[in-house]
Amino acid sequence: MLPFQAQGAAMGIEDAAVLAPLLIKESSAESAFAKFEAIRRPRVERVARISRSNGKIFHLPWPFSAARNLVISAQGPRGHLKRLAWLYGHNAQPQNLESPREAPELNP
Repeated sequence: MLPFQAQGAAMGIEDAAVLAPLLIKESSAESAFAKFEAIRRPRVERVARISRSNGKIFHLPWPFSAARNLVISAQGPRGHLKRLAWLYGHNAQPQNLESPREAPELNP
């Protein structure tokens, strides 16, 4: 993932929040990882697309960079946050999964 959305660490944390309950609840690792991929792929691909787009936008040459700066200024912080509400307001815990209160005992 490119660094132009600054979401690499967040994606890792979200991955862990989704994967941990799946590994505990599913009957096999293969099943857990298949569900994990189905859950996570659409969001991760969307974040990666935004990051690639930002990389191009952030490195525009003059005079395009001046136009970019005007648009960003006109949007203001609220406009930016509204546009990315799907990113910053995401709940990584799938509705049908609950995080266990404690991990199962590995060595009974």
